[in-house]
Amino acid sequence: MARVLPSFRYAASCLGIAREANVPSGWPVHYVPNLSDWQEGDLVLFEATSWLIPAAQWLKGRTRVHRKWSHAAIYVGNGEIVEAVVGQGVVVRSLWQYCQTRELMLRRLDVPTLPAANIQKIALQARALVGKPYSRQHALLGLLGLAKHPRADELYCSTTAGLAIDSATGIDLSHHQPAWQPLYPATLAGHPWLKTIDVEWRPY
Repeated sequence: MARVLPSFRYAASCLGIAREANVPSGWPVHYVPNLSDWQEGDLVLFEATSWLIPAAQWLKGRTRVHRKWSHAAIYVGNGEIVEAVVGQGVVVRSLWQYCQTRELMLRRLDVPTLPAANIQKIALQARALVGKPYSRQHALLGLLGLAKHPRADELYCSTTAGLAIDSATGIDLSHHQPAWQPLYPATLAGHPWLKTIDVEWRPY
């Protein structure tokens, strides 16, 4: 059975709910996330996937309500994400490998004056970062206040997402606000320039 988590608005009734397509062959359960509502360039946050970022967020004093979000990626369509992974660098991977075991949060850039064409470029900019190395050092330097803005040669998961957004739209989510620095996943989970999109489980 798929992991049905409290923060998901679980689609208990099939009536009036669109069925999802493009589900991987052999998917073991009858419910899937509402990917048809997602857009390329959306930010996907995950609960803990390693010890490094959760530890850094805890030491930095991020609030409990956001601190559990400890991995970030950009949704690039067709059930795929671009993410930075320790030991692998920036890669394209299937979102489906997370769906049964990880809680998800979906956030979308919410700047009314921003042209839609710029937002559509976020996924392209994320793909352009594929192959860049993962920097443990950069993730830890944020604790010392020495790494405030994403750089293409010093990436970890959330700065990869931040740099893709900046390159496509000109919006620096780390900006000049100390509360938004460093750009950890917990920062993105509560960032005022992003809005939360409901994640539902739907039948297919």
